[in-house]
Amino acid sequence: MEPIKRSLSRSPQCVFWLVVLALAGGCGTEPPVPASIAISPDSATLLWFDETIRLTATVQDLDGRTISGVTIKWTSGDESVVTVDAAGLVKVVGKGMASVRAEVEELEALSTVTVDLQRGALVKIYEALGGPGWFENRNWGTDEPIHSWSGVTTDTVGNVVGLHLGQNELTGRIPVEMVVLETLEHLNLTENDLTGLIPPELGRLETLRVLALERNALTGPIPPELGNLTKLYYLRLDGNALTGPIPPELGNPHNLFSLSLSGNTLTGPIPPELGNLQNLFSLSLSGNALTGPIPPELGNLAGLSYLTLSENALTGPIPP
Repeated sequence: MEPIKRSLSRSPQCVFWLVVLALAGGCGTEPPVPASIAISPDSATLLWFDETIRLTATVQDLDGRTISGVTIKWTSGDESVVTVDAAGLVKVVGKGMASVRAEVEELEALSTVTVDLQRGALVKIYEALGGPGWFENRNWGTDEPIHSWSGVTTDTVGNVVGLHLGQNELTGRIPVEMVVLETLEHLNLTENDLTGLIPPELGRLETLRVLALERNALTGPIPPELGNLTKLYYLRLDGNALTGPIPPELGNPHNLFSLSLSGNTLTGPIPPELGNLQNLFSLSLSGNALTGPIPPELGNLAGLSYLTLSENALTGPIPP
C-alpha cells in the first residue's frame, strides 16, 4: 500500500478522477424506485363471452419517468365476471361488473370492467336477423339506452322483459344467443321471414309468458323443451312448416291460456297430456296431418271456449 500512497500524493489529478469514477459507478447501480402506477383504460365495457380487452399498466418514478421491465401482478376482483392473465388480457366469464387490479410492490391501480350481456345479446339478434333491413330499427346497435331501441321494453331496473318485433321484415334463423335475455316475458316475432328450427334453448327462458312465432317459415319439430316454460300463457306457432309430433310436454305449462299449432305439417296423435291445461281457453290444431282419435282427456278442459281440429286425418268417435 505504501507505494500507492506515494503515487497518489504525487498525482492529485489521479485522485480527482478516481473519486469521479467512484461516484458515477455508485449512482449507476441504484435501480429506479416505483412511485406511481396507472392502468389504461381505467374502465371498459364488454358485450359477449368471446370478447377480450388488454389492459396496460404504466409505472413511473418520483420524477415522472416511466420505468420499463417492471413485473406487474394482475388480479380480478370477481372471476365469475372476468378473468385476467399475467399479461393483462381480460376475458369475459359472466355478466356484471368487476374491478381488475394491477400491483407493483405496494402500489396498485384499478380498472372497472362492465360485462353487459343483455346489450350483447340484442346486438347478436340484430346481426342474425338482418337488422339493417328491418322496417323499424331505431337505435338498434347504438350506444343509446336499450329501452329506446324500437320494440324493446325493459323493467324499472333495466332488464329486458319484451321483444316486440312482429311484422318487421326479420330474416334468418332465431339465434340461440337470445337465451341470455333471462328476464324476457314477451317474445313476439310474428309475421316475418324467419327460417330454420325453433331453438330448444328457448325452453330456458323461465320467465317467458308470451311466445308468438306464427306466420313465418320455421321448419323441423316443436322442441319438447318448450314444455319447461311453466309460466307460459300464450303460445302461437301456427302458419309455419313445422313437422313431427306434438310434444306431450306441451301439457306442462298449466297457466297456458291459448295454444295454436294450426297450419303446419304436424303428424301423429293429439297428446292426451293437453287435457292437463286446466286454464286453456283456446286450442287450435287445424290444418295439419294429425291422426288417431280425439283424446277424451280434452273433455277435462272446462274453460275451453275455442276448439278447432279441422283439416286433419283424425279417426274414431267424438268423445262425449
